[in-house]
Amino acid sequence: MSVTDDFATLAHDLRRHAALYTEGKPEITDADYDAMFKKLQALEAQFTSCKDPNSPTARVGSPSLSDFPKVKHARKMLSLDNAMTAQEVVDKLGYTGWVTWEPKIDGLSLSLTYEGRKLVKAVTRGDGTTGDDVTINARTIKTIPLILSEKAPATRIEVRGEAFMRFSVFEELNSALEDDDKFANPRNAAAGTMKLKDSRAVAARKLDFMAYELIGEEDIAMYSDLLHRLNDEQFMTPLHAPRVDDAPISTVALGAGGSFTDSALAIKGMEDIHESLDFPIDGMVIKVSDMADRADLGDGTRAPKWAIAFKFPPERKSTLLKDVEVSVGRHGTLTPIAILEQVHLSGTKVHRASMFNEAEIARLGVAVGDTVMVEKSAEIIPRVCSVYERCYTDPKTGKTGTIDQLLAERKAQGIENE
Repeated sequence: MSVTDDFATLAHDLRRHAALYTEGKPEITDADYDAMFKKLQALEAQFTSCKDPNSPTARVGSPSLSDFPKVKHARKMLSLDNAMTAQEVVDKLGYTGWVTWEPKIDGLSLSLTYEGRKLVKAVTRGDGTTGDDVTINARTIKTIPLILSEKAPATRIEVRGEAFMRFSVFEELNSALEDDDKFANPRNAAAGTMKLKDSRAVAARKLDFMAYELIGEEDIAMYSDLLHRLNDEQFMTPLHAPRVDDAPISTVALGAGGSFTDSALAIKGMEDIHESLDFPIDGMVIKVSDMADRADLGDGTRAPKWAIAFKFPPERKSTLLKDVEVSVGRHGTLTPIAILEQVHLSGTKVHRASMFNEAEIARLGVAVGDTVMVEKSAEIIPRVCSVYERCYTDPKTGKTGTIDQLLAERKAQGIENE
């Protein structure tokens, strides 16, 4: 067997075993997989001219880039129009046929180009017309297939989706950073990671990719067919989105586009499940299901006419302000941090929140012992946004608490209210 045959066989076997592992059907142990992987790495180090840029070893990254070339999109990557209510979804979309609802992932849009079934280009959305060529970094993302199956056409196809960072990975990353360097949210972390000049650092941050658009394959009648085709190629799609317990969950719902009731139910359903998801979403996307109807509706200058986004309002919950600590940043910046009674907010357990500075504390008029409202919208680092119920000290009992608590204490002690 030639060296070239060794390369091809090892690469093929590694891709196959990686796919089986993803499907939960491994045929070899992790140790056996690692041994095969190291053998391929050794061959590539010895015979550098034979290395395939889409080799399984591309997942670990490579030395620094000097810059990211600019690439013009073959087809513009548009933004989405927004709606804030179920009725606005119905009115703005203006479509009465079947539509799908799926999570609006809060990450970084990417376009992947395959030629001869191999990944040849990965480009960020940029301004919609031109983006950055981040192919070397995209190759490190394990949920981006480097080579497609024989089912895929050998001609040029494009897969679009969102690169994102799971909550679990984000929290691990931020815990290792100084306060001044922490990312505000997983979206910023994903975008910052994708722009790193050293793809080995990108690989270490464990980004994921969720695909939801396929351009260049014919005979796809419905959006559900498109998602199943992407699943067949080992892409992660909204059909099976990761939960915090790693159990797959389908987050795609189907209903009538002109129905207020369907829209309201879909919005409620997404709000109910979004805290169980292990990735950030800031709403849901409503899309026309029939691909022929999509083509007839076409694209506007800024947004497609066959899709619209519903944006979640900022999530707020009340909790007890137990204490305030002052964090000192690397550059000497002082930031007051609220220490809270733990509350579950937007997919994570929150027990600390930013209070920004002394001026913000004065504006809020907040004090230790108050019940405060905590908000976490696009910013994954929560903030205290208002006082929900003040804490007082009762001069008669010496107890501290809310008005209701103090009145109850007086009653228990037989003290008359003034």
